[in-house]
Amino acid sequence: MEKRGVVSRSYESKIFSKSQVSTEFMIILAFVLLLIGSLIAVNQGLMTKVGNQFRVSKARLIVDDLAETAEYVYSQGQGAQTKVLVSVPEGVVTTQVSNRTIVMSVISGSQSTRDVYRNLDFPVRGSIPAYQGNHWITLRSQQGYVEIGYNVISVDSTGLSSTLLPGNSTSGQISITNEQNSDLDVLLSYVGDEGINVSLSQTTLTIASNQTVDIDVDIITQSPIDSGTYSGRVQIVSNTTSETATNSLSTVVTVPQVQQCTTCPSLILYPGSWSIGDINTGQSTYKLYHICNNLEVARSVDLSFSNTSYVGFNSGITSKTASFSVSPNQCNITFVYLNATGSNSETYSTTLEAESSPYSSESDISANIIFTGALPQINLISPAHNYNSSLDYALFVYNVTDADSSIASCSLIINNQTNQTNNTITESQTQTFTLTNLAQSQYHWTINCTDDSPSSIENSAQTRTLIVSNPPSTFYITPELAFEEDYDPSWTSQVQTLNDGSYATSVDEGPPSYPPADYTEFDFPSLGLSENWVIDSVIFTVSHYEDLGGGALVEDDRHQIQCYNGVDWQAINTWNSSLAWDNYTSPDLSTCINTYDLANDIHIRMTFDPSVQTGPEQYIDFAQVEVNVSPAFFVNLWDLALDSPLPVDFSSGLNTSENTFGIDADDGWDWQENPYGSGLNAVEFNIDPDMDSNIGDSTVGSDNRIQVKLGGGAPGAPASPDDGSTTGFLTSGAYGIQFEITPEYYNAIQNGGSVMLTFDWIADDDADYGDSLSVGEEAWIKARLTTPSTTVWLGSDLDASDDDADANNEIWFMDDPIDDSGSETINLTSSITQMGDYYIDLGAAIGGWSASTEGFGAYFDNVLITITG
Repeated sequence: MEKRGVVSRSYESKIFSKSQVSTEFMIILAFVLLLIGSLIAVNQGLMTKVGNQFRVSKARLIVDDLAETAEYVYSQGQGAQTKVLVSVPEGVVTTQVSNRTIVMSVISGSQSTRDVYRNLDFPVRGSIPAYQGNHWITLRSQQGYVEIGYNVISVDSTGLSSTLLPGNSTSGQISITNEQNSDLDVLLSYVGDEGINVSLSQTTLTIASNQTVDIDVDIITQSPIDSGTYSGRVQIVSNTTSETATNSLSTVVTVPQVQQCTTCPSLILYPGSWSIGDINTGQSTYKLYHICNNLEVARSVDLSFSNTSYVGFNSGITSKTASFSVSPNQCNITFVYLNATGSNSETYSTTLEAESSPYSSESDISANIIFTGALPQINLISPAHNYNSSLDYALFVYNVTDADSSIASCSLIINNQTNQTNNTITESQTQTFTLTNLAQSQYHWTINCTDDSPSSIENSAQTRTLIVSNPPSTFYITPELAFEEDYDPSWTSQVQTLNDGSYATSVDEGPPSYPPADYTEFDFPSLGLSENWVIDSVIFTVSHYEDLGGGALVEDDRHQIQCYNGVDWQAINTWNSSLAWDNYTSPDLSTCINTYDLANDIHIRMTFDPSVQTGPEQYIDFAQVEVNVSPAFFVNLWDLALDSPLPVDFSSGLNTSENTFGIDADDGWDWQENPYGSGLNAVEFNIDPDMDSNIGDSTVGSDNRIQVKLGGGAPGAPASPDDGSTTGFLTSGAYGIQFEITPEYYNAIQNGGSVMLTFDWIADDDADYGDSLSVGEEAWIKARLTTPSTTVWLGSDLDASDDDADANNEIWFMDDPIDDSGSETINLTSSITQMGDYYIDLGAAIGGWSASTEGFGAYFDNVLITITG
């Protein structure tokens, strides 16, 4: 019993021991698994952190490498270029190259990004790829900036595939797109199997930035040739930069032979089926069919369709049947066109049937036609294509319509990238996008609009190019030609550089020639300014000294500085002679050189004519002109195109189609009697040959100005223009000028621009009628601006103390008027409060006259409205 009891306890002990071991093992296993899980979690976090750090470090290397290379290229001057191979890591979100910064934004956490950037001392522009992979980046030094870009040449991925017989041909098209930010020169070639000849419509071409070029490809099989599949590729190589970019296009050609057997079909229509897939309404496509006669005799074949809604044998699908003869054991080729012209989506199918009694063959054609509705129609208004702007901002103006739907949104596309989107569009009304901080470059732009139909149909307008040219605001130029008045000698090179040991000598060649004095003339090269610039100041400097030979410069016009104003030489002031080298600096010459065309052709004279017989000499070592300019718009004042360039000078006559005097007349220039109060009709406009006050036969005349003459007629002339009245209390007359503040102009004003009206005026005390106004008779010169909402009288209240004063401002006023003249500059900015049409009238009034020969004239010229930034 005891022995059995011992055995039992031992057995129980063993069972308990095993159970205890299992429990401990499970505890240890759970602990190990927990530890492994913790290590995995820690490792995953560590790996994520390391990955984030790797991306940031990799981006830092790329940005630093590009920045340092850009600094090197920039230091080498315009035209220098090099390339850099960069490896863009995964996790790059965006990149930016603009202003003076290169930025690469990368993922640095689960919900965060980090910008890695490098600032430079000069502008950069362009782009770098944001997707993973190795990329060649080209850096090129331009005028004042470095262009950074990567070469991407893409070719449509569809390829060319056709089925041909020996000796036959087909054609297709490939589209090559330059996706980088500068032009590319490319070479095209074909490489492929023997037996297939490929001809390309172009083998060398230049593709503009972000543009697509279509290339025609003709594929010709040799004869004889074995049946089989032949392949090749079109190779596109860029040779613009030092790298070579290639992309290939596969071409597969299968050449079937007519089957020579007694059991083969007698008439073969190849291919046996044609499935087109999705095709939008308004699109078209075609297929090349082979009709083969497998008999030893010629056969007449008729082709037709079982359903002819969208198919035909010509591009207009008007030809629905075809008939021809096929030679023995030969094939004829025909085209089948499909045009999706319906207005409903549908799955279209038909059968092409070839009949040659008693033989026939068929091909099944199917297409999925998708009705897309009307496309949004976009009308680009401004800027015009290839418009050259001197401003660093631009206003893009357009309107859009849609026949079936409303417009959901429109976007401004710049260089194939969406720049801005407007989700509130009113059809048929002017819409605008504004782009600021534009660098000097070419911008390819268009407008893309999407309607609110279920299909969200979108369309883009044609692509235009905006050229932004930002020349410096200050120019320093030396003469391209300098000479004495007899052109002998000329010594341009000696007056272009200061203190180079070389200088010019001007010799007084004889007794004082009074007038004019001997002179040295300096002719300066063109600045290349366009009409969108105003001249702020022009300063002439020259280094000189004189040996007067015992004579003297005692009269100002023997030592003047003279400036050519396009008509004659204008004396500016007198320079002082010096017995040692001295620098002369002129006053501001912009009153003489006041337009962009004069600034492009500057001429300065320095007279030298001492009061002795011969011998005095003048030495000139350096001459320079400093020209300061500002960007501007010159508002169209309706003068005829022949009057260009600005300012308006009325040299071709006035554009007056009708006399309605006011906004919405659409005739540009207008005229009116008595606009400044009721009175007698005693006004003559410009030159009135028959004195009938009819603008129809009035002309501007050789003086190129508009004229308003008031009062009595000339002696011996008909009573007109005063209609028989030789006395009166009040009469007036005015010309009106309509002009438009366009969206582009208004945007410039909103960005701080000023609107300045300038004009010259002359007060003629008798208007060539014979007598001036008598004592106690007054004359006014008036100007006023009519806006879309109000009328503003320009000038100031000059007649406040007169007994016949009126309540409005004037430009000029006088009792007992005498001849006078002046120039006005009036700031209109505060009155230009919206886009639209405005109206300025310029005229005069007289308070009374008492004789048929009394009169007064007000003449206006050089009218200009300028918007300066």
